[in-house]
Amino acid sequence: MTGDERPAGVPRPAEPEGGDPACWVRRVCPACGRLADADPPVRCTTCGEQLPAD
Repeated sequence: MTGDERPAGVPRPAEPEGGDPACWVRRVCPACGRLADADPPVRCTTCGEQLPAD
C-alpha cells in the first residue's frame, strides 16, 4: 500500500484538532494584533488602543 490507501473497512485515524478557539478573536487588538491577557479586554497593553466592546 502507498499513501493513504487502506483496506476496506479500516477507518482513518482521527485528525488532531489544532489552532486557537475562535472565541479569542475579540481579544485581538485591531491596531497591533496582540492577544490581550484580560477577558474582556478594554485597552491593549502593548499599543494602548481602545478595544471595541462586544
